[in-house]
Amino acid sequence: MNSYVIPEPFRCTGCSACRTVCPKGAITVREDPLQQYGLCASIEEEKCIHCDACRKVCPVLNPGKSENSAEPECYAVCADRETLEKSASGGAFTLLAESVLEAGGAVAGAAFDENLRVSHILIDKAEDLDLLRRSKYVQSDMQDVFRRIRDLISERPVLFVGTPCQVAGLRAVAGESENLYCVDLYCGHAPAPYIFRKYLEDIFPEGGIDSYAFRTKQCGWVSDVATITFKDGGQEIRRTGDDDYQKIYHSKVGMRKVCEHCAFSSFPRQGDLSIADFWWIEETHPELKNEMGTSAVLVNNEHGRRLFEKMKSKASLCEKVELSAMKKNRPPQTEEDSRRDRFYDLLPSGSFHETVARVMDRRYDVVLWGNWSEKNYGSELTYYALYQYLRTLGLEVLLLERPKTAVWGPNEGPVLFRESPYPAYAYMVPETKDDMRLVNEMSDTFMVGSDQIWHHDLYDVFGKVCYLDFIHDNKKKIAYSSSFGREYWSGDEYERKRTSYFLKRFDSVSVRESSGVTLCRDLFDVKAEWVVDPVFLCPKPELEKLAAKGKRGDGRFIGVYVLDRLEEKEPLLEAAEEQFQCGSHIILDAFVRHGEAQNREIITDATMEEWIANFAYPDFVITDSFHGMCLSILFHKPFIAISNEKRGAVRFRELLGKLHLEDRLLTDGSDQGSVAKLMNTPVDYGKADQILAEWEHSSEAWLRDALQTKKEWEEDDNLISEENRDEDLLRLLHDERRARELFDWHTGRLDEHDKIQQWHTGRLDEHDKIQQWHTDRLDGHDKIQQWHTDRLDQIEKKQEDLERQLKEAKRLIDELQKSSVIYKLKHRV
Repeated sequence: MNSYVIPEPFRCTGCSACRTVCPKGAITVREDPLQQYGLCASIEEEKCIHCDACRKVCPVLNPGKSENSAEPECYAVCADRETLEKSASGGAFTLLAESVLEAGGAVAGAAFDENLRVSHILIDKAEDLDLLRRSKYVQSDMQDVFRRIRDLISERPVLFVGTPCQVAGLRAVAGESENLYCVDLYCGHAPAPYIFRKYLEDIFPEGGIDSYAFRTKQCGWVSDVATITFKDGGQEIRRTGDDDYQKIYHSKVGMRKVCEHCAFSSFPRQGDLSIADFWWIEETHPELKNEMGTSAVLVNNEHGRRLFEKMKSKASLCEKVELSAMKKNRPPQTEEDSRRDRFYDLLPSGSFHETVARVMDRRYDVVLWGNWSEKNYGSELTYYALYQYLRTLGLEVLLLERPKTAVWGPNEGPVLFRESPYPAYAYMVPETKDDMRLVNEMSDTFMVGSDQIWHHDLYDVFGKVCYLDFIHDNKKKIAYSSSFGREYWSGDEYERKRTSYFLKRFDSVSVRESSGVTLCRDLFDVKAEWVVDPVFLCPKPELEKLAAKGKRGDGRFIGVYVLDRLEEKEPLLEAAEEQFQCGSHIILDAFVRHGEAQNREIITDATMEEWIANFAYPDFVITDSFHGMCLSILFHKPFIAISNEKRGAVRFRELLGKLHLEDRLLTDGSDQGSVAKLMNTPVDYGKADQILAEWEHSSEAWLRDALQTKKEWEEDDNLISEENRDEDLLRLLHDERRARELFDWHTGRLDEHDKIQQWHTGRLDEHDKIQQWHTDRLDGHDKIQQWHTDRLDQIEKKQEDLERQLKEAKRLIDELQKSSVIYKLKHRV
């Protein structure tokens, strides 16, 4: 039996510090499917002596206080041209490694082995440096390198280069040493080895790969060039546009949750030094960008500075810059891509390429429209049931709601469930009806679900989307167990023709009531099948799981769920409680303000789980809800169903009539004798189960056939029969259709214009940057010119002073000469 070193999921980084210190070898670091396949540490309980050394050394559970600078010095560094060509960026790693190797030391870093698995190794020869160069966009297995480093640093210097979490793990194991230099990388994230392995197996099924190199420089200093070298000598260059692994890496679709919430990538940094690609250096220091790569080096402490000083003499460029120039590099916390969870959910059951294509393009097998977020137990349950059944068919489903602009707008999610039963990527709540057209690119099959979605009075308030008119006619459209809510149609002639027009664009139509078959045939000229409600298709264990979560104690009770006024049911409740000698668990409609029954306890704000439990565990059920009645039948409970003609009694009568259970239905005119008889008569489910099983089987067959039948489509403007033609309607429908086509065309054109504008904006941004660079250069020239001008002014002033002094000297000389002649004359006389 195994247990986790770190009990909380998505916190273990797989650094292997715990494995290194375990005295009994009880810890393994293995790929964990439950944690997005990352390398995680687990304890083999039979070997464990409970010394707790593993948890004491864990840098996640025991983060140490760092003495490193919170504002380290930052340098832009480049190696020589030959080193740049071999390196991922500016060659800083090579320069540091050479400095340690020349001192007789060793270097530890990530390397591919012959099976293209990434692990940390130790080297002590310069000729082996190429094994450690370039980024490896894969989580590295530390193996026993921590132990080897701990033993080695007593003899000679060691340079360790790894992700911040790996550096933190080594620090916890080895402590501080003058011989240990730790360098942490600015790590984007590290996908698990399983992801890279599955990519290689699926994309290159024949194998034959000799080496795989990330970040090669055939296209200069960019992040997404990978070179695959095959054993026959051939090579293949792959980039994001044509490589699935690059797509999931650079989009962060493959980023694990532990990397998203990295605990080690903030300041102060973990290493003595930190190195990174100096992306965006051209924005602040364009003269420091080398087209073959520029590295950023952060000096985090004095120990790191000593190594950095040794390295500086080897660099062809080493310029100190402000730390803010690094602000666009990997922040401490990075946002997930919204497609990430779907990628990890789909990966085990599909090929790597198919998974990436579906995730990146947001493609689904089926888009199911319906009111699955409505605060109505029956509505949310029926879509949950249909979703679960479609999933059993191996189909991936996207649930689509009505637009937020609808009069009766949707909720953001399935609000009645205690916790959402759907992953976040499995449902979509659009802003407007126009936004709903975007889903045309997400699937080839679209469905409408059950409940009263085709009720005439709900068409407008639910956003006018229930007939999938926003879906292109070349897409498959299926209606499963949809309902008009009544056995009659209350719309006018125009609305009838409009409904007929849209229903004829469905490939397959099924309805929940047999009266719906008649309406489709007689009013809309559409063939429909009578099928079972989706609740009966849902795998029963799924409903039992939900019920178990909502169970309230183990005592006996009567399950009550009513939509109409509760006080009208008081005599019935009293009779039931007296008959069964137990109390009632009462749940009202989710919209009702509770407290109508003064003397009875009502379960307020019941969750979906509690609501289902109210039908799964009672001794008897009383309900005026259609879906409450369905659950009572499904869980084989004795029940009384109460119909209300205003809310639609036909669905009660038809289902119970089909199952020969019509005697369980009460109407407003039922007498007390009928009630007492029902309470004393057990339900014979033998015949009902047989009919229901056959009905379920035929309904499933109908739905599978509808899903599997190939869409046959060609443009057809004659979908309305001759007897139903109406020029005004045809004109309106044609105008609506033309408007949709024009809208789609203009949307496409706008998208193209946006792309062109974005391209021009990008070009203008580049021009602005170049102009700013030239402006800065001109400012520099102006400053130099001003300096020279000032120098010339000073020289001119000095020259003028010298000229004045020269004139004065000449004047004095003249005076002296004159005075000297006079002196001589006087002396002669």
